[in-house]
Amino acid sequence: MNAVLLTSRVRKKIYDGIIKEMMDFSIVNAITVAKGMSASKIEALNPHCVIIDYSVKFKDIDFEGFVCLLKLKTPDVRLIYNFGTVDNVEDEQFKKSIQFLLHQKVNDIIIDDSEIKVTIENPLKFGDINEKIDTIIKEKEKLIFKNESEFVDLEKEKIESKPVELNFFSLSENYSFDIENVTEIIDGGEINKENCIIVSIMQMQHHLGCTRTAFELANLLQNQKKNPCVVMGDDETYKNMLNYYKYKTTAAAEGFSLGNIHVLPYTALERAKKNYTHVILDIGYFRPQYEPEYRKSDIKIMMCSSAEWDLIHISRWLNYPKYDYTREINYLFPSSKQRFIQLNKSLLKGNCTSNRIDYNDAAHNKKVYGSILKHYELNNPNKQEKRKLMKLK
Repeated sequence: MNAVLLTSRVRKKIYDGIIKEMMDFSIVNAITVAKGMSASKIEALNPHCVIIDYSVKFKDIDFEGFVCLLKLKTPDVRLIYNFGTVDNVEDEQFKKSIQFLLHQKVNDIIIDDSEIKVTIENPLKFGDINEKIDTIIKEKEKLIFKNESEFVDLEKEKIESKPVELNFFSLSENYSFDIENVTEIIDGGEINKENCIIVSIMQMQHHLGCTRTAFELANLLQNQKKNPCVVMGDDETYKNMLNYYKYKTTAAAEGFSLGNIHVLPYTALERAKKNYTHVILDIGYFRPQYEPEYRKSDIKIMMCSSAEWDLIHISRWLNYPKYDYTREINYLFPSSKQRFIQLNKSLLKGNCTSNRIDYNDAAHNKKVYGSILKHYELNNPNKQEKRKLMKLK
């Protein structure tokens, strides 16, 4: 069998080693840079198959255009495409590429370098690649951590999982693109609810501005003529606030008013859901007992540190199989613009939504909070409960 190989010089070594093990198989031409005219050259060579590796570079034509042109000129030649070893089979760009190849009747698709030889010798049928991807996803879903309340050291537990491609360790690179063009919103469409929207805020480490963010969100909603309240995540935090403002705990057991924002203890959460349009739940530092409430919230926000020594915590959280909603969270980084750009480029590759906030720039924060909230509307908003709350001046 004669084949034309399109790959980089570095990756060609992989194929050279495999070909030595195969009988009756040879490479008649190796192309490292594919151009529009390369399709005509391949047609003239009349090979049995063409192998395109993801590492090949394209000039004056893109990947999709080249495949279409090649299929037009050599409709009967077998085409094999190798993605290399894919770490995240649920990546949206990867899925689009798979659908494009299948639409072009390219069934021989490799997603693991160890399968190059097998695929060349045993052509795949239509649908085989989708079955293989489904199997990988199901196997990943079976992974469970022994202790659900803590992050487990993956190396100690010897759990094999394929993490999201988050290149946290190349943060010294410079990226020249505008911050406004790399900020995405969690929800692509408008979501209508009947009475109340629950916004839950957690933080990866202490002192990341969780409570401050909760009150900024509440003030923004109130300025929009909504009826928000802030529910403190635990009694101790609530008591600390009362002590700070010199109020007795028993006097404000039902709640108090800070400025024009109603603040309630966690025990009043269910009551708050019936009497406010927006309940902002300030959970604070992550604790397992609050995870169920966080999971079912309409809007999930996670405050994250941008310090390099804290990024490992974010990486573990994103790849924690127990929590299947980690891509639905809006991650907020109180950081500099340049630092956020470096982080966000990696997060976007893992289909994660993140925003930068700056506590010295109220206008910027207002825009970020507005982009998170604007896709949620209430059909029949709750009317504010008439009850006397302690007023803090």
